[in-house]
Amino acid sequence: MTTHIEMHGQVALVTGASRGIGAAAARIFAAEGARVVVHYRSGRAEAEALAAELPDAVALGADVTREDEVDALFAAALERYGRIDSCVANAGVWIERPAPVAEMTLEQFRRTLDVDLIGVFLTCRAFLRVVGRQGSGSLVLVGSTAGLGYLTVVGQSQFDTNIVWAAIIVVMVLAVIIDNLRLKTR
Repeated sequence: MTTHIEMHGQVALVTGASRGIGAAAARIFAAEGARVVVHYRSGRAEAEALAAELPDAVALGADVTREDEVDALFAAALERYGRIDSCVANAGVWIERPAPVAEMTLEQFRRTLDVDLIGVFLTCRAFLRVVGRQGSGSLVLVGSTAGLGYLTVVGQSQFDTNIVWAAIIVVMVLAVIIDNLRLKTR
């Protein structure tokens, strides 16, 4: 699949790229000529296999919930390529068994928020710092449209943190846009 966007010489960092949407995004960037940073947390073998199939790609691991690891991820990408032109904040977790509020564990709730909110924040912040130095860049936040309609769902019997996360991502996207208009990001 090609998008007909000229990306030769550009660098794309994709979090959560060891499988699924992230792997598909990494392949598309590479097909358009970008050099790709294939991020993983636990899918090292998958990420390394994907990086091996893409031209001039590298697999780098980091836990996106840890500030030091996100900063090290971006530093390693910059060390290798000298720049990062695009970032796809795709890393996320999905609760396999959503539960009513009274039955949800605090660990279940925190894990979702840590990865799906804090991880996105740390990724955005690290990339926007790069954009500030470079003067340009493109940021994509991967979320769900479920967050757009959550409040209109009548009879929702589950407190689904995934839907709450999606709604928060929508708000975060708006905040990033407003905060960075002055940087002339795309």
